[in-house]
Amino acid sequence: MSKTTGSPQAPSWDRPIAARRAHSEATRRTPTPPGRMPTVEETISAWLSARGFAPSSAVGAHQHLESGRALGWRAQHGIVTIDQFSAAAATDYVLYLRDRGAAPATLRKVKTLLASLAAFCAETPGYQTG
Repeated sequence: MSKTTGSPQAPSWDRPIAARRAHSEATRRTPTPPGRMPTVEETISAWLSARGFAPSSAVGAHQHLESGRALGWRAQHGIVTIDQFSAAAATDYVLYLRDRGAAPATLRKVKTLLASLAAFCAETPGYQTG
C-alpha cells in the first residue's frame, strides 16, 4: 500500500514541506554554448563552481535550488532559462515555499542563495539578463 503526501490531485513536487530531507549531490558545471541563454540549472551549476563552496555547502545550496519542488515550480511557471527567472519570480518562489510550510530559516537561506545567484549573474558575462 503506498503512502501519499499532499492532496491526491497535487503533483509530487507540490506537497507540504517535510521537516527533514536527505541531501542530494550537487551537479557539475555545464558549459553553455555561446549565443544561447543558459538554463537555470546550468547557471546554478556554474555559480556553485565559481563560488567555491565547500562540498557540504554546495550540496545544501543544490538541495534548496534544484530540488524536485524547485524544478516542478519552475516548470509550472515556464521558467527554463536564467533570463526568465526574474526577481519577481524568485520572490514568488519564496512566497510559495512559505505557503507550503517552509521554516523561517529555510526561507532566509533560499533568499540568501537567490541573492548570491543574482549577483553572480550580474557580474558574469554570459549569464547577465536584460
